[in-house]
Parts: sequence; C-alpha cells; structure tokens
Amino acid sequence: MKKKSLVVFQYLIFSIPSFFVCQFIYQNFLMMRVSEYLFVIYNPENGDFWVSLAIILLLTFLMATVIYALIHSEIPKISFGVLAISYFVTLVFFLFFKSVGSQGLNLNPFSWISQLLTGNGIEVLFNVIYFLPIGLLIKRFSIKVVMIAVGSLFLIEGCQYFFHLGIFDLGDIFLNFSGIVGGYLLRKESKINRIFGSLRS
Repeated sequence: MKKKSLVVFQYLIFSIPSFFVCQFIYQNFLMMRVSEYLFVIYNPENGDFWVSLAIILLLTFLMATVIYALIHSEIPKISFGVLAISYFVTLVFFLFFKSVGSQGLNLNPFSWISQLLTGNGIEVLFNVIYFLPIGLLIKRFSIKVVMIAVGSLFLIEGCQYFFHLGIFDLGDIFLNFSGIVGGYLLRKESKINRIFGSLRS
C-alpha cells in the first residue's frame, strides 16, 4: 500500500510539468490536425474544449509514465494497461474512421518526401511514431515477423481502399513499417528492454 501511494505521488509530481509541455505541443502542433480528424464531434472554434482536454490529459499521463519508467526501469502494470487500451482504440480510429467515404490510390512509396518539402512533416512524423509501440512489443525480428508486419499493413491499406475508408498509400506502409522497426531498435536498448521485462514480473 505504501509503495502504491509513493507511485501515485510521483505520478502527480511528474504530471505537473508534463501537463504544460503537452498543452504547448497540442495547441501548437496537434490541435488543427485533430480537429480535421474529429470534425463531427469536435470544433475548437466553437469553444469545444472537452476533446482537447481529454487528449492533453492522456498525453500528460503518457509523459508521466515515460518519466517514471526511465527513472525506475519499470512500468506500473495498470498504467501499461490504460495506455495499451488507449493506443489500440485510437489506432483503430485513425486507421479506419478518420477518412470515411474517401478512396484513392498512391503507389509511390516515397510520396512522403513531398509532404516534408511542403511543410506537412507532422503527418509524416505521426505515421512513424504511431507504430513505434508495436515495434516495442517485438522481442525478436525475423523473416516471419517482417512478413506478418508488412502483410498486415498491406491488409489495412487494402481495407481502407476497398471499403472507402481512405487511400491505399505505399508511402504510409513505408512509414508505418519504419515506425515498427524503430520501436524494435528502441526495445534493443538495455534500459528500455528492462522496462518491458518488468511487466512479466
């Protein structure tokens, strides 16, 4: 009980600076992008702040968890559970519900370069970062893992195209797979490996 109280106290301490950092990042880099994705339920121009607050609080919780994990080389299991559920729910939304009714085809795997050159780097970064957690869960990279990962990404893009849920984009597949590889390489770092190893204890 004493340890749990100490964990909660540390989370509160870590959350204070994390909140202001996440608020700055959200307002300056993410808010307009989020409003494009959630336009049905979210309009910041009309003073609709509940969605923004929920996102900032979730990002704050994520940052506080990262700080705690880096200090203690472990993640509280309940924190991991909350973040895992939040991640997969938002991942499903962004993959299948943010572009309902649209359909397109892009077979250029390096189309993201033009996005960088035109100042749309946030979208490119998002496509990489959002798949890092999947790579963090991979203990060992093999041909089988690569085939499953690439096959799953092609399946996702195919569903987006055939069911009018977005664009079949080879550039997205390249970026998403890069995120998975990046997450795996992070997992290889000894401290991060210990953090995820603590979840088994």
